[in-house]
Amino acid sequence: PYDVIGLANLFGGRENLLNALNELFSNSENEFKSEPKTLLPRKYYWHSNEPCILIPYIYCELNDCNSANKWIRWIFKTSYKDSPDGLPGNDDGGTLSAWYIFSSMGLYTIPVREYYMIGAPLFKEIDINPKGSHLKIKSENFSRDKYNVKKILFNGKELTDSKIMHNELIKGGELDLVFE
Repeated sequence: PYDVIGLANLFGGRENLLNALNELFSNSENEFKSEPKTLLPRKYYWHSNEPCILIPYIYCELNDCNSANKWIRWIFKTSYKDSPDGLPGNDDGGTLSAWYIFSSMGLYTIPVREYYMIGAPLFKEIDINPKGSHLKIKSENFSRDKYNVKKILFNGKELTDSKIMHNELIKGGELDLVFE
């Protein structure tokens, strides 16, 4: 996830890497359907293994955040629950909790990046206060069953991709997402 262009080259190009990601998550979904409850490591995507948690965001780095959104929603449904055993693994230093919180807000950054990838929030409206400012994230045509974002605006200006710079985001404002 730190060198997606290099990774895509190793796979023979962007389309091959996207196909490999699709296969990984499709196999993971099928594996989960056949064996939903296990404490053992999974053969394909295993969210309990913290090095894997960045994998869905590779889609965003390949300019396909809606595929990332699809599989992140699947991870929410299959790996997290509201119970004492609700986290999918050992929450070392809050890593799995932080992944959930950021992903459910529709924002995620990979360490060393100066930007956040914008995904599909789990909520119609979110208010946060980064560094004393105020950021409102609003979702138009929102539903928890929808994950395709067709338009993103920050402070009224349409963004050309699904990324926003950290130094802009912490100033606050309004991030509007329009779902299909």
